[in-house]
Amino acid sequence: MASPPGGEPPYVPIRATRWPVRRTPGWLILAGLAVIAVTVVLSLVHRPSTAQRAQDLRGFLQTVNSDIES
Repeated sequence: MASPPGGEPPYVPIRATRWPVRRTPGWLILAGLAVIAVTVVLSLVHRPSTAQRAQDLRGFLQTVNSDIES
């Protein structure tokens, strides 16, 4: 039998990863950074009132008390 015409099969480069991955658009990264920056700024500005702090302390003490008793 004669070899098929054309010789060897065409060269197919092997990828480093299994699936091709699209790059994240730059505007999406900037939007994420903007959301994080706004969150940080708003959390730094907020100061809890004395009543809020007292309520948090009461809740913490109740949780600790129930954990110790169980």
